[in-house]
Amino acid sequence: MFGHQVEERPNLRRGETDAVYSTSSRSSNATWVRVPLYSTNLSASVQVEVELQKRGWTRTEPLVGAPGDVRVVLEHADGRTVEAFGPLNVALCRGALRW
Repeated sequence: MFGHQVEERPNLRRGETDAVYSTSSRSSNATWVRVPLYSTNLSASVQVEVELQKRGWTRTEPLVGAPGDVRVVLEHADGRTVEAFGPLNVALCRGALRW
């Protein structure tokens, strides 16, 4: 995830497994935090868009489809294009997974 080490760890409070990532590259100083729910949280999905921009991708203006759904088109500087459908935050994450 964005260059971080990701692991699955048990969450004893909820009795489920969480995906967590290390906030430090040095294991002795590592703090492990839960991976944000990018596709269900609009503010977290903005992090996806920022990372895509760093990697040469731009998002065209979303096109409205069915109620609540949009078509997101991502274009790379090298000419590649991917598209995805759904609520904006979901469509953005789906597009990011396709490249």
